[in-house]
Amino acid sequence: MTNVSFIGAGNMAYSIIRGLLDSPRKRFAITTSDPDETKREDLEARGVSWAKTNQEAIKQSEAVILAVKPQLAAPVLQKLEVDQSQLLISIAAGVNVSSLAAWTNPNQCIVRCMPNTPALLRKGITGLFSKENVSEHQKGLATELMSSVGETSWVTQESEIDSITALSGSGPAYFFFLMEQMVKAGLELGLSEELSENLAKATALGAAEMALDSSASLTELRQNVTSPGGTTEAAINYMEKKEVSISIKKAIFEAKQKAVDLSREFGTKP
Repeated sequence: MTNVSFIGAGNMAYSIIRGLLDSPRKRFAITTSDPDETKREDLEARGVSWAKTNQEAIKQSEAVILAVKPQLAAPVLQKLEVDQSQLLISIAAGVNVSSLAAWTNPNQCIVRCMPNTPALLRKGITGLFSKENVSEHQKGLATELMSSVGETSWVTQESEIDSITALSGSGPAYFFFLMEQMVKAGLELGLSEELSENLAKATALGAAEMALDSSASLTELRQNVTSPGGTTEAAINYMEKKEVSISIKKAIFEAKQKAVDLSREFGTKP
């Protein structure tokens, strides 16, 4: 068993931990710590150790997963004695590698990554970026950890992690927002709330599976269900007239900029 620890047991950490626990391989011994003990009983019942302090949590860990809010990264790490032999994996949005190294050790081995909450169902996707001194073994460990909860993609430029944060890290909320609006429209069209929710969820799932299973592009898939002069075309034309596509892109750009701003606000100053 490989010992790993989570500093923080919020929603994202909880999703990853649950994904790891549900993984068929079950090769990780997990310890976590968090001042909020809301999830303690549930995690301990599943075999996760709950440490009294962050330092106790990382004592025998090969990998330390930093899963705190960006504004807490500095105060948490500055009080934590992480050994150089331990791999520090950060999922704190917007906190860059140079800041993480400044708060631990200039030679600390660090992987910065951005998963998303479908990790809870082992259907997540995670972007990863490593500091130059991270060994292939450590990269393999980071890949294995995050692959336990979904797909992984390594990038060579750290700035790409902020883009991944905007696209897939925040992405599930975009789809939930769209489904919310579909349900509200269904209600106004006279459908029951239960039926509207079932229709929205099943449609979203079916569309995603079609996209995953098909070799056709997303544009082709959309065109295939958009008959000339039909109901779908009417909806798409209205969205184009209202520049919905531009709004979606701008929203994702805003999320990317927020990740950059977080780095400036809560990271080390140049």
